[in-house]
Amino acid sequence: MDHRQRRHLRGELTILALAKEHGIHRRGPRQPAHARLQHSGHDVVGSLRRIENINTFGASSLSTLVQMVANGLGMTLLPALAVPLESRRGDIRLMRFTDPEPQRVIGLAWRRSSPRKRHFEELGQMIAAITPPQSQ
Repeated sequence: MDHRQRRHLRGELTILALAKEHGIHRRGPRQPAHARLQHSGHDVVGSLRRIENINTFGASSLSTLVQMVANGLGMTLLPALAVPLESRRGDIRLMRFTDPEPQRVIGLAWRRSSPRKRHFEELGQMIAAITPPQSQ
């Protein structure tokens, strides 16, 4: 049994980031076959790990991952909200996916037994009221 309560706040598109000299951009506007995803709510990391000949790596911050990508150490998915900041140096190439574009879910989660349930619900309503439904 799940002991968490959740409130979905919004979706946010994810953008593929790769090194400027990465050869994938020569494929044109179609979706790269090895990065194809099924649904917007799909487990992106799980999908990528199931693809043959793909290695995954991690870092302690998004900026660190972007620097690794810029230096030719693979590719990553950036949340749309982070794209203006993380691409400001111009050292990465950004590519959007074809429809349906993958997205992450932003929400709140709390223990079902929390005495502050009402506060979490109110916070979720406030956040939902001031943010757009999806970041482009």
